[in-house]
Amino acid sequence: MDLTATTIFVLITSLTPGPNNISSASMALSHGYRNTLPYLLGISTGFFILLTIASLLSSLILQHLSWIEAPISLLGGLYILWLAVHILKAQYDVETDPHPPLGFPSGLLLQFVNPKGLIYALTLHTTFLRNLPRTIPWTLTSSLLLALITFLSVSLWALGGSAIRTHMSNERVRLSLNITLAVLLAYTALSLWIHALR
Repeated sequence: MDLTATTIFVLITSLTPGPNNISSASMALSHGYRNTLPYLLGISTGFFILLTIASLLSSLILQHLSWIEAPISLLGGLYILWLAVHILKAQYDVETDPHPPLGFPSGLLLQFVNPKGLIYALTLHTTFLRNLPRTIPWTLTSSLLLALITFLSVSLWALGGSAIRTHMSNERVRLSLNITLAVLLAYTALSLWIHALR
């Protein structure tokens, strides 16, 4: 496992805009962090379940369809490059929500209709983490750790939603951040392809 590439992929994918982060920031702007907390816990719990399922699915894919490992790595690299281009153009717009805060069930169910989360979970387990043990303790531990990172990410967006919106209105700051994140993601895609072609 390329720890540097894996860490960059996990952190950038977790911290950049997506349905989880934007909705968390939006809700906290309107309702405060405490009232948004059940929603954040729902997101993290749903993501834990999604990651566990993805780990089991990837194990079946890699055990019974081992020939698919290289194509999955190449497709995973393409997805990461697509994500890098998407991040390059990100505007970080957060709209305040006049409706009551969503609760735990809404956050949990969002994970199963969130394309970014679904693709992230499968890409992570079929590429970066493909050589790690597939035992139940390891699967649950890694899913729990990644779900904790997700909780920290949505909490950061919720706590800093208004600050993010204020600073990202500065075009130079936004562009500098986006370029940095895009280049780091492009590095992870390149690392993935090099490993797949060995």
